[in-house]
Amino acid sequence: LHPPEELCKLMKCRKPAGSWCQVVEESGIRVPKCLCPKACPRLEAAPVCSVVGKSYLNQCLLHKEACRKRRKIGVAHNGQCVEVKAACSEEEYNQFPFRLLDWFVQLSEISRNGKISQATKQVCMSQAERLQLAEWQFHTFDRNKNGKLGQRELKKFRYKHMPLEHCARKFLQSCDIDGNRKIILKEWLSCLVLRSETWYE
Repeated sequence: LHPPEELCKLMKCRKPAGSWCQVVEESGIRVPKCLCPKACPRLEAAPVCSVVGKSYLNQCLLHKEACRKRRKIGVAHNGQCVEVKAACSEEEYNQFPFRLLDWFVQLSEISRNGKISQATKQVCMSQAERLQLAEWQFHTFDRNKNGKLGQRELKKFRYKHMPLEHCARKFLQSCDIDGNRKIILKEWLSCLVLRSETWYE
C-alpha cells in the first residue's frame, strides 16, 4: 500500500476548483483529500512560478488564490518567475519559428515513440508534414477546444515550456494578425510554418 503522501502526488484535484491534495485525518485514519487552504505559512519560503507568470511565496498561497478565484492555476516551475530582459535580435526573431517547429518535432517523437529519434529532421519534412505537425501542437495547446489560443493559453505555454525564451512573447504577439488577442489555426499555421520556411530556404 502507498502512504497517503505518495497518493497525494498522484491525485489530480479538480473539485473544489483551485484545490490541492493534503493528508488529513478522518476517523483516526490519514487519507489524501483535495482541499482549499484556509491559511498558509507566510514564513515558509518555497517560491513557485504559476503558468500565468505570477510568483508566489509558496504553493499553498497559489492554491489559496486559485480557490478564491474558483479556477485552476498550475505551477510552471519551482522558484520565482524569471523576468527575461534580454532583447530579441532580428536574426533570433526570424529564426524563432524554425526553432519552435524543431521542438515540436521532438515532442511528436516522444509522444509516438517515447524517445527522440536523431533521424527525424525538420528540414527533411515536406510542407504538408510541417503543417500537420503545427496543427497537432495547436490542438494540444487549445485546452478548451474552441479553435482559438487565448491569452491565458499562450501565457501558460510560455511560462511552463519556455520561461527563458526571450523571443517567445514578441513572436506570439505577431501571430495575432487581426489583433483580437486570440490566435486561430489559420494564423498559427501561417505564422509558424510559412515564416519558418522563409528563414531557412
